[in-house]
Amino acid sequence: MKRFIILLLVPLILMGCWDKTEIEDIMFIYSIAVDKVEDKQNDAPQKPFYEFQNQNLEVTFLVPNPAKIQGGESDVLEEITVKTQSLPEAIGMIRKKQNREPFFGHEKLLILGEKLLKDDKSLKCVLDWIDRDPKKNRSAFVVATKNVSDLIKVSPRLEKLLPSYVIGILKNEAKVATMVSVSLNEFLGGIKSSGMAMLPIINRQKDEIVVKNVALIKDSKYVGELDDRYIRGYSIISNKLHEGKKLFMFKREVLSYNITSSEAKIKLDEENGRLVFNVDVEMEGDVEDYIMNEDILKSDIIKELQENISKQFEIELKEVVRHFQQDIGYDYLNLKSWTKKHKYDLFKKYEKNWDEAFRNAKFNFKVKSFIRRVGVIR
Repeated sequence: MKRFIILLLVPLILMGCWDKTEIEDIMFIYSIAVDKVEDKQNDAPQKPFYEFQNQNLEVTFLVPNPAKIQGGESDVLEEITVKTQSLPEAIGMIRKKQNREPFFGHEKLLILGEKLLKDDKSLKCVLDWIDRDPKKNRSAFVVATKNVSDLIKVSPRLEKLLPSYVIGILKNEAKVATMVSVSLNEFLGGIKSSGMAMLPIINRQKDEIVVKNVALIKDSKYVGELDDRYIRGYSIISNKLHEGKKLFMFKREVLSYNITSSEAKIKLDEENGRLVFNVDVEMEGDVEDYIMNEDILKSDIIKELQENISKQFEIELKEVVRHFQQDIGYDYLNLKSWTKKHKYDLFKKYEKNWDEAFRNAKFNFKVKSFIRRVGVIR
């Protein structure tokens, strides 16, 4: 019996990994940039349809060059750009140009051009394939830009890889609550669940990258931008703020409040056919500045500072909601999903006309700010 088992195992051992790919035969894709270009279509019904005819997408793959990395060069990324009609076809085209197998498991950044975002049909096709592709890295960051070709030519000063440079900037911006960072999983999840999503907008400015404003996507189409001054308030209400900063006025002095934690608790009622959201916010932080002729350690000064900070946050949150309700007109605060989870009866009542219900809703804010530490003191 033992001999029989051994005979069965021998072929398996000798077979080895017949389908494995050696690392030197792999092309690691670190970033993909996609944008819409002028359509070049073959619409003649009497002519046969072939691949590579409708070249309405421009796709750029950013790939590290092993030879440049070994040589210690500063610019180690290679750009492989193809014009095509779909992402699967683009991958097929780079296989024709390169002798290595593309691998997307290490992809760090997906860049979507403004022209693509404004074309709902093309964007749906791109996102549908990305969503169904099991090889994609779902934790990769997603950003929007006005000019893809200009952006990917930026050469970072302190980084060899553009994707790492962009991701580092997004993380730094998030620490001061002036920008949102969005993973591929979050982006696709928002598109599928509510039809809405946000993307940070990055553009080239001379030899650097500037992150400013957020692209608003609805029903797979670009509908406008959110000014970055509203991002902190949006993050507080949606419980996405982990840390940040806010400048505030106190006795004609401009001080900095470093937020270390924030939590928003929402309660929902209905009054006269109108939704009423009561939002209680508690946050902790540090005052980092010195106040001339004031003993900042005194309890009455601390209390006055906390009340001042709370009041200014309430004003900011009211302005953020007003902007979403009146200027944008859509519920990017994700309150529809919250209502469905916590107040299902009200959700069913207003589900079909949610956008109108959101625009007409009343919001009451109550903010409690606590100062745990002070910075420079006398």
